[in-house]
Amino acid sequence: MSYRLELRLPVEDDLVGPSAQQRASAEALLEGARRGEPTHGTDDVAVALEVARLAVASQEPGRTRFHLLLEAATSLSVAAEACIVRLGRRPCAAPGSEEWVDGVALAAAARQVTAKFAAQPDPQLEERGLGLVGRIVTRLLGECHAFVGRAMIESARCFQRNGDPDRAARHVEAVLVDFEVLLDHFEVEDPLDEYVIALEYLLAAVQLTIEVRGSSADLEALGNRTRHVLARASTG
Repeated sequence: MSYRLELRLPVEDDLVGPSAQQRASAEALLEGARRGEPTHGTDDVAVALEVARLAVASQEPGRTRFHLLLEAATSLSVAAEACIVRLGRRPCAAPGSEEWVDGVALAAAARQVTAKFAAQPDPQLEERGLGLVGRIVTRLLGECHAFVGRAMIESARCFQRNGDPDRAARHVEAVLVDFEVLLDHFEVEDPLDEYVIALEYLLAAVQLTIEVRGSSADLEALGNRTRHVLARASTG
């Protein structure tokens, strides 16, 4: 499921949905948003996901729908922070754990809400939405280079579109540094799916940096190494 979500492929939803009580809680949060009340959020992941689903699907008038999306973003954020708290001192969730699965679902829902924010006239809304995605991914799914790479590139491209290319380039510096070690590992061995995706984001980071700051010998070498590993993976 993680790979399919990362590749933006459809995922069969054969999981049990929210309970009647959780659906009622989600409806109550959205009803408050319709009345213009301050956002509240929820630490129940299933409720937060249901709030996001209903808000994204809403066809209500502009301002009302905007308040629904704000409640959805708040609910996803509160639920994610509750997951992060449960980690204790662990830097991120273990793959396959409850927090990991919740992180995958929360990040996907946050992207859907952010896509709706992107249609609003205020570009900062998209930045904040992608910031939420990044928080979820780095703290809950940080062991997966593919998830982290996507979140970093998405935010950087948003900064670039919003007229701050230097911030965009600074944002992907961590990708250049942290992902280069993958090239050492796959110098001979072919990368598996997750790492192919991660290396594609590394290449995107190289290209963005060149767009903003111009080329250099180090960037060209890093890009060429990445292309070589990706080319070998595609023919392996």
